[in-house]
Amino acid sequence: MIRSAAWETVGTNHRTKSLSEAFKAYDLDYEVAVSPICGYNQSGDKIEIPKKVLTYRTDTLQPFGIVSDKYPVIQNSEALNFIENVIQDADMELINGGHTSWGSFYLIGQLPEMTILNDSIRPHLIFQSSHDGSVPLKATICMLRLACQNQFARSFNESPATIKILHRGDTEAKIKTASETLSGVYGYLKTYQSEVERMSKIRITPAKFNQIVEGYFKIPDEASARTEQKILERREEMRAAYESDDNQNLKGTMWGVINAFTDYNTHRTMKNLEARFLDSINPEGTVDNFCSYVENVVH
Repeated sequence: MIRSAAWETVGTNHRTKSLSEAFKAYDLDYEVAVSPICGYNQSGDKIEIPKKVLTYRTDTLQPFGIVSDKYPVIQNSEALNFIENVIQDADMELINGGHTSWGSFYLIGQLPEMTILNDSIRPHLIFQSSHDGSVPLKATICMLRLACQNQFARSFNESPATIKILHRGDTEAKIKTASETLSGVYGYLKTYQSEVERMSKIRITPAKFNQIVEGYFKIPDEASARTEQKILERREEMRAAYESDDNQNLKGTMWGVINAFTDYNTHRTMKNLEARFLDSINPEGTVDNFCSYVENVVH
């Protein structure tokens, strides 16, 4: 089976270190404006809805959403211009970008490869924002294990995986924003490595692994035959991931269990590929829930 990261099935895959080239390739090279929202009263008179405006894309007139008339519209080029400094300072390459179905947009940057426990890992930065206020400008750190293309996005108490980014305009502020972003990234990578080393020292017996699998993929008492069968299939997918060749160096440890789940979660079959992508880069998503569950079982 050929495995790939969840983001390869959404957006546009295009590699570049040029932000302007990326904007064109990912369809982010446009302007956003606002328009009054009008309606009609019972008499048929046209009226303007107070304190609300519509944000829209000026080239295609695609609407993004209804916001307050005080909402500050920030163009893509202005919001994301600090990425140029991240590209230079961190040797980052942009690899994918696009829009979600509800109007937020994102770019994915790939950082240099690193080695942890003899595993090749590549950190990625997912920059996200929106033009309807639903998603603030932020960067999320997502780790990719190259041997199996498994994605790991989880916040730690000592270091969050999501970095909130303030909009700043001038050159000096842009450099500061990039520096703050990278400081958050390097802090996370240090914590990630220590957490991986900690989890690799926690032994998991075959009996404990089965307890984890059957407890997490629990069959409800009133489950239908169809539901029970689906849960049993998930258990087998998890067990297969744990026994896979690329997990043998981690098997028997808590980190091996976590990696088996990221394998299952990253590559599971879903009709909605966008939903799988968004879950795989969400630090409070499915992987985080599983990690918390395993920590409770182990301790």
